[in-house]
Amino acid sequence: MKVTITDIANAVGCAVSTVSKALTDSTDVNAKTKEAVLKCAVEMGYEIGRKKSNSKGTLAAVIQCSALDKIRFEYNLLFGFKLEASRAGYDVEIVLKSPDDHDWSFASKIENAKKAYCGAFLLHVEKTALLVREIDAGSLPVVAFDEHYDTPRAAFVGCDGAYGIALAVRHLCEYGHKRIAFFGGSPGALVSVERKRSFISAMRGAGLDVLPELVAESNFSQNFAPSIIPEFVNTGATAIVCASDLLASYAVEELKRLGLRVPQDISVVGFDNVPLSEEVNPPLTTVDQNLVEIGKSAFYLLEKLIDGVSVSKLQFRPKLVVRDSTALCKE
Repeated sequence: MKVTITDIANAVGCAVSTVSKALTDSTDVNAKTKEAVLKCAVEMGYEIGRKKSNSKGTLAAVIQCSALDKIRFEYNLLFGFKLEASRAGYDVEIVLKSPDDHDWSFASKIENAKKAYCGAFLLHVEKTALLVREIDAGSLPVVAFDEHYDTPRAAFVGCDGAYGIALAVRHLCEYGHKRIAFFGGSPGALVSVERKRSFISAMRGAGLDVLPELVAESNFSQNFAPSIIPEFVNTGATAIVCASDLLASYAVEELKRLGLRVPQDISVVGFDNVPLSEEVNPPLTTVDQNLVEIGKSAFYLLEKLIDGVSVSKLQFRPKLVVRDSTALCKE
């Protein structure tokens, strides 16, 4: 069933006109109300439409996943991107790339596709050697989430993950935790390398030891290594910093399976602040990337590239959202 602005207004408890203004980024709506409307729109799966007359062109939003799910944070990014693109007069077409399609070609699917795209937004698309060559050799403007491409036609957008992980470690240190574990994502991804490096740096900066047994990586999908959480527990971890909310959700469930309580026995911190983070029991303390704003800014960067302005990087400063999955260390 299609979600309408009336549905959002009823859920938030405000007027339909307020929702309409919030979704068009009007200055007549205060920041708190606007944030509540956008959050509700994302969680309800609201689809942004645009009048088809006088379109400036079509932008490709390339997402590496088998299906678009509102629980996945790609939806938050896409929502912000489509919101600003619609306001500026562009259409957005979603192009799904299967993680198993290793021969996928940006040149044939996007650059030289029958559909004439003005630019592309890459959301978690695996950075292969083929993709790097094709973007470098092509002429289409590209904005990539959490990835760098060394060409004047491409720009990076994301959050300062190193700062976010440091916030998580500092929070746990303030709660008296010393044996803190790190549960990372896909080892080859730029964001994973950054967050792991930041964890090690933040721990050392706090004067804490980084035990090899308390640093492990899996991936950002559902196929997590089942030995990681038990190993953390056996090594005496009192807290776990996770590289995503999905990883944190898995960690919480594994800890419960092992007969441990969160946060009484062990604290857990996530990263992303997607809707899933509030659905976990207990709700996750997490690092908020402000994904909707990142998605909106991805459009701003892409629009500049389309206009011939060479931009390189835009990085947001995240914040820590403290909920019920962290507590004072009992040791």
